[in-house]
Amino acid sequence: MSNPNDPQQHNIKPPNPLYLNPKPTPIAGQCNPLCPYFLCEKESLQASTVNKRGISINKPFCLIVGDTCMGLKCRYSRCRLLAGSVDGRCLAAYRRAQST
Repeated sequence: MSNPNDPQQHNIKPPNPLYLNPKPTPIAGQCNPLCPYFLCEKESLQASTVNKRGISINKPFCLIVGDTCMGLKCRYSRCRLLAGSVDGRCLAAYRRAQST
């Protein structure tokens, strides 16, 4: 007997995060590699979870370098909003701060 709540049965796909209108998530004004708009063109970005004293912290990990992701300093990275500056700042967050 089939389960009526099975998403495979009704061909329901999970929502695309780009259509949910997420906000950019910079850290101290700098681009965050875990932002939903950050894109690695080599598809080598992974989010690894590190536990420190019972607190889970997500860290971006680059498979090419084998270390923490450098963000917009990497030659293969870009912002889908085209809001990344040359020095690594998030211009979308900067514009939002200037408007308020």
